[in-house]
Amino acid sequence: MAFGFTEEIPLITTALLAAQLARNKQVLFLAAASNSGANRRETFPAALDCVISIRETNHHGAFSDSNPPVDPRGPIVFGTVGKDVPSAWLSSVDGEIPKSGSSVATAVAAGLIAMVLEFVGIGMRDEEMRLPKEMSRA
Repeated sequence: MAFGFTEEIPLITTALLAAQLARNKQVLFLAAASNSGANRRETFPAALDCVISIRETNHHGAFSDSNPPVDPRGPIVFGTVGKDVPSAWLSSVDGEIPKSGSSVATAVAAGLIAMVLEFVGIGMRDEEMRLPKEMSRA
């Protein structure tokens, strides 16, 4: 989810929890952490326990100052490249413009996770490494 709110939106929380229930918790939710730096906490829905919060890094993997503060006693934080990522844009600006932020990093993370899950799924189709029936696509 490439959006964030300063307050919880009960309708969104209800929808996320309903999706988890319907899928026996076999679903991943990602959300942009925030782009307000130390000025604001992690936004909703990224702050929910059922959501993986994604932070922006540069191409070296260093976390950006625009990310919210990390609670040293809190959970592990995740981030991926989200600084100056070439992005398709309006043709009036030559069709490409670098974009930055935790929303950009969230899209990159979703793509990476999808590729890893597909790769793992392909490897688990062998006889000796079968997915449990409830996890298989068939």
